[in-house]
Amino acid sequence: MHRTADGAALGSATHLDFRLFCSLVQQMHPGGIYLNWGSAVLLPRFSESCLRSAQSRHPSSSITTANFDFIQHYRPLQNVVKRPTASANSRKGEESHGYAITATTSCSCL
Repeated sequence: MHRTADGAALGSATHLDFRLFCSLVQQMHPGGIYLNWGSAVLLPRFSESCLRSAQSRHPSSSITTANFDFIQHYRPLQNVVKRPTASANSRKGEESHGYAITATTSCSCL
């Protein structure tokens, strides 16, 4: 943190981001898709919180989630792949799916 950072302004901006993302999640159509690309800690937790907040106001039907990463970590597997789709399935009785896509790379550098 920089010594001139304003904690109140950072907190206010973070709260605004959270509310904006929640409003977008609330607008997801039935069968909506959420993709997480390589974020292992913050974004998976943030997205699960937004999804739960939106679902508490407007229960959605089936959703599909996918986590794309080179290494599958605990948080994205729980907060992106498993929990959001399990809660959607139990609420509506509809099919929701979560996928964990692991990519590999190879480099033949000289």
